[in-house]
Amino acid sequence: MPMIHQDWEREAMDLANGSFMAQEEVLARFHNFLLTSHRLICEEHSGFSSSRWFAVPLECVGLCELSRKSRPWLIVPAVVAILAGLMFDPFFEAGLAPSFSLRRALLCAGIVAGGFIFAYIRSRKLCLVIHAGGAKEEFGFSGLNTGWPREFVRCLHQARADRVRQAANVQLHV
Repeated sequence: MPMIHQDWEREAMDLANGSFMAQEEVLARFHNFLLTSHRLICEEHSGFSSSRWFAVPLECVGLCELSRKSRPWLIVPAVVAILAGLMFDPFFEAGLAPSFSLRRALLCAGIVAGGFIFAYIRSRKLCLVIHAGGAKEEFGFSGLNTGWPREFVRCLHQARADRVRQAANVQLHV
């Protein structure tokens, strides 16, 4: 598992709301996620003022899934804009040009279509869904790099297995 650096101690304390459980150790830090020997802690900020804090014991963590989400419906208006560009020249229709120009019409339509395509590309994101204790928590990330989320899921499952094994050993010795 990745070791936590000394610089992260203050951030880890902030994420854990300033308190750790007895014998709890920080195992790893991934973006907004803090993985300890006892629990998974996450703080997510969205918008200007909204945020949520999520903490769950490792024993309760179940399925973790990675998925890519986008808004493919944004492609439809882009195609419609290009088709409209084949038929309408906005400058000619508005009386600003003496004749219809396919080049000018396609240029105007291309600008509109480009806006929709840009919005589609920006809408693509990676989602990490964690099922814990009957609840389903979804965290979205811009970009589609699956490197660190896969490593995070691997570390989370390893920490969970270690925690469950440790709990089973404690029960055997009692």
